[in-house]
Amino acid sequence: MILQLSVLIAAQTGEKSIRDYIQDNIKDVTIHARIERSNLNELKKINKDYVQNFAIDSSTVRYKEPFKLRVDSKVEDTTFSAVYNGVMLRINAPSLHVSSRQDLTDATARRETSLDFGILAPCLFPGFFTSRFVRVDRETGDPVFDLNYTDKTEQARFRIWIDPVRHIVTKREWYNRYGTQLATFYYEMPKQFDGIWLATRITVKNVDNKVAGVTRYDSVKFNTGLADSIFSTGR
Repeated sequence: MILQLSVLIAAQTGEKSIRDYIQDNIKDVTIHARIERSNLNELKKINKDYVQNFAIDSSTVRYKEPFKLRVDSKVEDTTFSAVYNGVMLRINAPSLHVSSRQDLTDATARRETSLDFGILAPCLFPGFFTSRFVRVDRETGDPVFDLNYTDKTEQARFRIWIDPVRHIVTKREWYNRYGTQLATFYYEMPKQFDGIWLATRITVKNVDNKVAGVTRYDSVKFNTGLADSIFSTGR
Protein backbone atom coordinates (compact mmCIF):
# COMPACT_ATOMS: atom_id res chain seq x y z
CA MET A 1 0.00 0.00 0.00
CA ILE A 2 2.84 2.41 0.85
CA LEU A 3 4.58 1.63 -2.45
CA GLN A 4 1.37 2.19 -4.42
CA LEU A 5 0.83 5.52 -2.66
CA SER A 6 4.41 6.70 -3.43
CA VAL A 7 3.96 5.79 -7.11
CA LEU A 8 0.67 7.73 -7.22
CA ILE A 9 2.26 10.81 -5.60
CA ALA A 10 5.17 10.68 -8.05
CA ALA A 11 2.78 10.54 -10.99
CA GLN A 12 0.75 13.49 -9.72
CA THR A 13 3.75 15.69 -8.98
CA GLY A 14 5.72 14.77 -12.09
CA GLU A 15 8.53 13.34 -9.99
CA LYS A 16 11.26 11.75 -12.09
CA SER A 17 13.76 8.95 -11.55
CA ILE A 18 17.43 9.51 -12.28
CA ARG A 19 17.55 6.01 -13.74
CA ASP A 20 15.69 7.42 -16.75
CA TYR A 21 18.73 9.53 -17.67
CA ILE A 22 21.56 7.01 -17.41
CA GLN A 23 23.39 6.06 -20.62
CA ASP A 24 23.40 2.30 -20.10
CA ASN A 25 25.36 1.69 -23.31
CA ILE A 26 28.58 3.16 -21.87
CA LYS A 27 31.21 0.48 -21.24
CA ASP A 28 34.37 2.56 -21.51
CA VAL A 29 35.68 5.86 -22.88
CA THR A 30 39.03 7.37 -23.83
CA ILE A 31 39.43 11.15 -23.84
CA HIS A 32 42.24 13.61 -24.51
CA ALA A 33 41.74 16.46 -22.02
CA ARG A 34 43.52 19.78 -22.25
CA ILE A 35 43.38 22.89 -20.12
CA GLU A 36 42.08 25.76 -22.22
CA ARG A 37 42.06 28.37 -19.48
CA SER A 38 42.94 28.61 -15.79
CA ASN A 39 43.11 31.33 -13.16
CA LEU A 40 45.13 30.35 -10.10
CA ASN A 41 43.65 33.03 -7.84
CA GLU A 42 40.08 32.04 -8.71
CA LEU A 43 40.88 28.32 -8.39
CA LYS A 44 42.23 28.84 -4.88
CA LYS A 45 38.83 30.19 -3.83
CA ILE A 46 37.30 26.80 -4.62
CA ASN A 47 39.61 24.47 -2.75
CA LYS A 48 43.36 24.40 -2.24
CA ASP A 49 43.50 20.77 -3.42
CA TYR A 50 41.34 21.43 -6.49
CA VAL A 51 44.07 23.68 -7.92
CA GLN A 52 46.06 20.54 -8.75
CA ASN A 53 43.50 19.60 -11.42
CA PHE A 54 44.77 22.51 -13.53
CA ALA A 55 48.48 22.04 -12.91
CA ILE A 56 48.99 19.92 -16.05
CA ASP A 57 48.22 21.19 -19.54
CA SER A 58 46.90 17.95 -21.04
CA SER A 59 46.14 14.35 -20.12
CA THR A 60 44.84 11.11 -21.54
CA VAL A 61 41.83 9.94 -19.56
CA ARG A 62 40.49 6.39 -19.72
CA TYR A 63 37.37 5.24 -17.90
CA LYS A 64 35.79 1.79 -17.71
CA GLU A 65 32.72 0.54 -15.94
CA PRO A 66 32.51 0.05 -13.07
CA PHE A 67 34.69 2.55 -11.19
CA LYS A 68 37.90 2.24 -13.18
CA LEU A 69 39.70 5.44 -14.15
CA ARG A 70 43.22 6.16 -15.37
CA VAL A 71 44.74 9.59 -16.01
CA ASP A 72 48.14 9.80 -17.72
CA SER A 73 49.92 13.14 -17.98
CA LYS A 74 53.31 14.48 -18.99
CA VAL A 75 55.14 17.69 -18.14
CA GLU A 76 58.39 18.05 -20.05
CA ASP A 77 60.26 14.81 -19.28
CA THR A 78 58.16 13.82 -16.29
CA THR A 79 55.23 11.40 -16.64
CA PHE A 80 52.49 10.96 -14.07
CA SER A 81 49.69 8.45 -13.74
CA ALA A 82 46.76 8.21 -11.36
CA VAL A 83 44.77 4.99 -11.44
CA TYR A 84 41.48 4.50 -9.60
CA ASN A 85 40.06 1.00 -9.33
CA GLY A 86 37.17 0.72 -6.92
CA VAL A 87 38.38 2.09 -3.59
CA MET A 88 42.07 1.84 -4.52
CA LEU A 89 44.24 4.64 -5.93
CA ARG A 90 47.72 4.20 -7.39
CA ILE A 91 49.88 7.25 -8.14
CA ASN A 92 53.11 6.86 -10.11
CA ALA A 93 55.77 9.34 -11.21
CA PRO A 94 58.82 7.16 -12.03
CA SER A 95 61.28 9.95 -12.74
CA LEU A 96 60.47 11.48 -9.36
CA HIS A 97 60.65 8.09 -7.65
CA VAL A 98 57.04 8.44 -6.53
CA SER A 99 54.84 5.37 -6.21
CA SER A 100 52.01 5.21 -3.72
CA ARG A 101 48.96 3.04 -3.23
CA GLN A 102 46.06 4.38 -1.20
CA ASP A 103 42.83 2.87 0.08
CA LEU A 104 40.02 5.41 -0.27
CA THR A 105 37.41 3.40 1.60
CA ASP A 106 37.24 6.13 4.24
CA ALA A 107 37.66 8.98 1.73
CA THR A 108 34.74 8.47 -0.62
CA ALA A 109 34.73 12.05 -1.95
CA ARG A 110 38.30 11.61 -3.25
CA ARG A 111 37.18 8.88 -5.64
CA GLU A 112 36.90 10.36 -9.13
CA THR A 113 34.00 8.96 -11.14
CA SER A 114 32.26 9.45 -14.48
CA LEU A 115 30.21 12.24 -12.90
CA ASP A 116 33.30 14.47 -13.05
CA PHE A 117 32.99 14.27 -16.86
CA GLY A 118 29.25 14.86 -16.89
CA ILE A 119 28.45 11.19 -17.54
CA LEU A 120 25.76 9.39 -15.56
CA ALA A 121 27.25 5.90 -15.74
CA PRO A 122 25.27 2.83 -14.59
CA CYS A 123 27.51 2.09 -11.59
CA LEU A 124 26.72 5.39 -9.85
CA PHE A 125 23.16 4.43 -8.90
CA PRO A 126 21.97 3.25 -6.53
CA GLY A 127 25.13 1.98 -4.83
CA PHE A 128 27.43 5.04 -4.87
CA PHE A 129 24.97 7.95 -4.86
CA THR A 130 21.39 8.36 -3.73
CA SER A 131 19.31 10.81 -5.72
CA ARG A 132 16.34 13.04 -4.96
CA PHE A 133 14.31 14.77 -7.66
CA VAL A 134 14.08 18.51 -6.91
CA ARG A 135 12.24 20.13 -9.82
CA VAL A 136 12.25 20.78 -13.54
CA ASP A 137 14.21 23.94 -14.32
CA ARG A 138 11.77 26.44 -15.79
CA GLU A 139 14.34 28.10 -18.02
CA THR A 140 16.04 25.05 -19.53
CA GLY A 141 13.52 22.26 -18.98
CA ASP A 142 16.29 20.19 -17.37
CA PRO A 143 15.30 17.93 -14.46
CA VAL A 144 17.26 18.79 -11.31
CA PHE A 145 18.44 16.21 -8.77
CA ASP A 146 20.30 16.29 -5.47
CA LEU A 147 22.99 13.63 -5.10
CA ASN A 148 24.32 12.35 -1.79
CA TYR A 149 26.91 9.68 -1.17
CA THR A 150 25.48 6.42 0.13
CA ASP A 151 28.43 6.47 2.54
CA LYS A 152 26.75 8.31 5.41
CA THR A 153 30.08 9.47 6.82
CA GLU A 154 30.65 11.60 3.69
CA GLN A 155 28.49 14.71 3.85
CA ALA A 156 29.64 16.45 0.65
CA ARG A 157 26.91 16.57 -1.98
CA PHE A 158 25.98 17.76 -5.46
CA ARG A 159 23.02 19.28 -7.26
CA ILE A 160 22.88 18.44 -10.96
CA TRP A 161 20.90 19.52 -14.02
CA ILE A 162 20.39 16.87 -16.73
CA ASP A 163 19.70 17.28 -20.44
CA PRO A 164 16.51 15.19 -20.81
CA VAL A 165 17.24 14.32 -24.45
CA ARG A 166 21.01 13.72 -24.47
CA HIS A 167 21.13 12.28 -20.93
CA ILE A 168 24.22 14.20 -19.89
CA VAL A 169 24.79 16.55 -16.99
CA THR A 170 24.61 20.19 -18.07
CA LYS A 171 25.36 21.82 -14.71
CA ARG A 172 26.69 20.62 -11.34
CA GLU A 173 26.89 22.45 -8.05
CA TRP A 174 29.41 21.17 -5.50
CA TYR A 175 28.78 21.54 -1.76
CA ASN A 176 31.08 20.55 1.09
CA ARG A 177 30.11 18.68 4.26
CA TYR A 178 29.06 21.94 5.92
CA GLY A 179 26.59 22.79 3.15
CA THR A 180 28.79 25.55 1.73
CA GLN A 181 28.84 25.76 -2.06
CA LEU A 182 32.37 25.44 -3.45
CA ALA A 183 31.94 25.64 -7.22
CA THR A 184 29.62 25.29 -10.20
CA PHE A 185 30.54 23.21 -13.25
CA TYR A 186 29.01 23.89 -16.67
CA TYR A 187 29.10 21.02 -19.18
CA GLU A 188 29.01 22.57 -22.62
CA MET A 189 29.39 21.87 -26.34
CA PRO A 190 27.75 18.41 -26.34
CA LYS A 191 28.72 16.09 -29.18
CA GLN A 192 27.62 12.60 -30.10
CA PHE A 193 30.13 9.79 -30.53
CA ASP A 194 28.78 6.49 -31.86
CA GLY A 195 25.39 7.16 -30.34
CA ILE A 196 26.72 8.37 -26.98
CA TRP A 197 26.63 12.00 -25.89
CA LEU A 198 29.44 13.83 -24.10
CA ALA A 199 29.99 17.49 -23.18
CA THR A 200 33.32 18.49 -24.75
CA ARG A 201 33.96 21.62 -22.69
CA ILE A 202 33.72 22.03 -18.92
CA THR A 203 33.78 25.48 -17.36
CA VAL A 204 34.17 25.75 -13.60
CA LYS A 205 33.22 28.89 -11.70
CA ASN A 206 33.79 29.70 -8.05
CA VAL A 207 31.16 31.13 -5.70
CA ASP A 208 32.04 34.63 -6.87
CA ASN A 209 30.81 33.52 -10.32
CA LYS A 210 34.32 33.95 -11.70
CA VAL A 211 35.66 31.52 -14.28
CA ALA A 212 38.41 29.52 -12.57
CA GLY A 213 39.16 27.07 -15.34
CA VAL A 214 38.07 25.62 -18.67
CA THR A 215 38.83 22.09 -19.90
CA ARG A 216 38.32 20.81 -23.46
CA TYR A 217 37.88 17.20 -24.55
CA ASP A 218 38.79 15.80 -27.95
CA SER A 219 39.85 12.51 -29.55
CA VAL A 220 36.90 10.87 -27.79
CA LYS A 221 36.37 7.13 -28.25
CA PHE A 222 33.65 5.07 -26.58
CA ASN A 223 33.45 1.31 -26.06
CA THR A 224 36.77 0.24 -27.56
CA GLY A 225 37.14 -2.64 -25.11
CA LEU A 226 39.76 -1.23 -22.75
CA ALA A 227 41.65 -3.99 -20.93
CA ASP A 228 41.27 -4.33 -17.17
CA SER A 229 45.07 -4.51 -16.87
CA ILE A 230 45.26 -0.79 -17.75
CA PHE A 231 43.59 -0.08 -14.41
CA SER A 232 45.69 -2.28 -12.18
CA THR A 233 46.63 -0.69 -8.87
CA GLY A 234 48.93 -3.54 -7.81
CA ARG A 235 48.92 -5.24 -4.42
